Amino acid sequence: MAEAVVEVVGQVHMEDMTLNNIFDKPAQKGLFFLYEAGPVRTTKVWGQPTLEKIKFLVKDIKKIKNYEKYEIFLIGGVVNGGLGQTWDIDIAINGPMNPEEFEAFLSDVYDLALNKHRLLVDVFWLDKKPVNHIQPVDYKVVCFGRVKKQIGDEESILENGKPISKYLVVRKMNFPTKKTLRKGVANFVQI
Repeated sequence: MAEAVVEVVGQVHMEDMTLNNIFDKPAQKGLFFLYEAGPVRTTKVWGQPTLEKIKFLVKDIKKIKNYEKYEIFLIGGVVNGGLGQTWDIDIAINGPMNPEEFEAFLSDVYDLALNKHRLLVDVFWLDKKPVNHIQPVDYKVVCFGRVKKQIGDEESILENGKPISKYLVVRKMNFPTKKTLRKGVANFVQI
């Protein structure tokens, strides 16, 4: 399949989103737990990322088919002083955008993180490499368009973006976020 032309629809400011729902709540012992991101699902509760857990995850990501096609960056709390405070690992990917190949790659990353390493990841493709800026920069983003979390009988679903494949959507986002800029750091580490 030829490289896709990515069209942007709408803009999302993650720090403006209020997830006053199940996404804000931790799993509770004895209650059913489910998390879905695109086609990947888990009933395993994740823990906070540690440097050791991140190293094992990165080692496995480097074994995924088509890894060499992409430049992959750790961003967010795990590289900006939030290790031990954050519950997820933010991963930005830059490289060719073939929706079928990227969807398979993204599915493998989520499956490894959630089901093998028991880590929550937030992974997305960017149309250009992340850079350290003191002002937000607009990026085209491709990611899973549907995420669901369920604890017991309560569930929340987050859906947004314009579909470009069965599970992927495209949207526009600003990086670094206002939250990151308030902290005064916007580092990233290439893996």
